[in-house]
Amino acid sequence: MTQRLLSASNYMLDAFLLSLFLVFIDAGTSMPLPFIWLSLNALAALLSFAAFLQIPYRSDVLAVLGAGSMSLAFFAGASTITFLLFSLAAIYRLHVHFSAGDEELDSDNRFLIKFILLFVTVLSISLINPNAGKSGILYAIAIIAVSFYVVSRLLHHYIKARNEGALLHQLLLSVLGILGLSAVGGVLVYGIAEDTRYALGALLGRLASILFWPLAVLMDKLVEFLNGLSNEEQKQQTSENMNMTEGNDPPSSDITPAAADFPFELILIAILLFLLFFLVLRLRKVKIDKAEKRKATTIKIERFTAPSSSPFAKEEILYTMVDSDVVRKAFLDFERTAERGDKGRKSHETVREWLKRMGWTATEQFYETYEFARYGNGEIPETKVLPFLEEIKKIKEKYLKLNV
Repeated sequence: MTQRLLSASNYMLDAFLLSLFLVFIDAGTSMPLPFIWLSLNALAALLSFAAFLQIPYRSDVLAVLGAGSMSLAFFAGASTITFLLFSLAAIYRLHVHFSAGDEELDSDNRFLIKFILLFVTVLSISLINPNAGKSGILYAIAIIAVSFYVVSRLLHHYIKARNEGALLHQLLLSVLGILGLSAVGGVLVYGIAEDTRYALGALLGRLASILFWPLAVLMDKLVEFLNGLSNEEQKQQTSENMNMTEGNDPPSSDITPAAADFPFELILIAILLFLLFFLVLRLRKVKIDKAEKRKATTIKIERFTAPSSSPFAKEEILYTMVDSDVVRKAFLDFERTAERGDKGRKSHETVREWLKRMGWTATEQFYETYEFARYGNGEIPETKVLPFLEEIKKIKEKYLKLNV
């Protein structure tokens, strides 16, 4: 549960970052495009979280959930192109986060730094852009994004620390305290922002007048010099010449050739459909360990000894491959044995958290083999399977023998 919750929250944080790029896009929808994007992504994250709590990660299920959630954009008046672009972005980001391992999920993605930089950039553009109302959308996204970040991170840390005595009311007090202080700070800044802006403007104006005062005399002299270059007769002659030139200009033709009726939109839709189909096929081939593909059923390793006069120049060893179902069945039997001994894994715990709570030691290769067997497909080298089974056997004999 902890891993899936973190995957869903990280996915939503990506959605908030991408929503900033949609502020200036007018797709003709019934509501602003960023809010449609965020609402549909919240639904996709919730459905993926619920689905992958029950079943192992599968890219085809994820593609159906992502595209199905984005299809609701049609009810808000979105076009087919908008739906396809939303689906491509959603499926790709869902795969990135829900197929990630524990170490990738726990790593800091520096969301706040990225969001602040993007927010300041987009806000600066909105001050120049003539379209009105964009700053209000930006502020709404910022408030929702920061609040979601605070709540999701506190909830994640609470779930991890629940076994160590963390209480629910501590979580609620932390959330209310952080958001409350932020709200009070925002009200204070809003209350004094207008007066502060006028005061800073007046101060900068006075400083500018003092700094540029020595140039005032030079500018006056320059204006007088330029005015003295031409007399009144030259000005009148220039004006008459300009009037004659304007009178001789031929009338401009307002007739423009008709634009060619070319189906650009249909071609773009076809390209996006192809990209979506290619993305789904690509995700089905990606394995969770991100290792190189194994094309053979056996791995041949050649070990060479130092040069000698021995007739045996090298020793050849063959390592067979084992289906990942063997690892899954062995671990499932291990979990059932632990449950019969009242030492089973809780629903919200990862395997690493479970073994740590019980005080059972396991190597890093043990966790890697387990993650590949759970989230990936295919075969595993026997050199990894045998140590995995041996570690399970040792844990059973040492900690579970008396309870079976």
